[in-house]
Amino acid sequence: MKLIASKLMAALLASASFSGLAAPLLIANQTLLAVEQLASDTQINDGEWQLVSGDMAAMVEGQIQGLFSPVKWTDQQMAKYVQAYGEKPVQLLLAAKDDQTDVDMARKAELFSGRANKPLVYLYLNKSVAGQVGVDLGARLSSLDGERWQQQGWIAAPAAITQSNQVALGLASAQFEGGYR
Repeated sequence: MKLIASKLMAALLASASFSGLAAPLLIANQTLLAVEQLASDTQINDGEWQLVSGDMAAMVEGQIQGLFSPVKWTDQQMAKYVQAYGEKPVQLLLAAKDDQTDVDMARKAELFSGRANKPLVYLYLNKSVAGQVGVDLGARLSSLDGERWQQQGWIAAPAAITQSNQVALGLASAQFEGGYR
């Protein structure tokens, strides 16, 4: 318990010093997505975040604050992260790759469920360290229109996944079809 408390305190101190220095978010990219081509939509040129090398282990160790990943983290990977930070990272599903960029809803459902075995783009953020800059970045990437993703050969997430991303970022309340019970 003391270990978790000390790691949480270290994360909070890092967050405080991180925001005080206005250093850019360090985010690694392990996907096929050319993230740097999204610069105009994500303010990458304004120094809010920068691409560095890294992986899930680097995120758990606190070397990076975000990770573009082609796969959904396993339960063991999530457990390692939770053990280090006391909370799960924000997980956003942003886009999918297919042979065609204009697909119907049934194909989108198959792609974004992972059943199609096609590349996906997840963004994992350490929200406690990344703070509002991380939330803003996640919101901008999550809300990019389909045309912007198609320019790079990707398919934007459907509206239901975009809504889920907004909930994960704390920017919207969960919506349930048919209302709340």
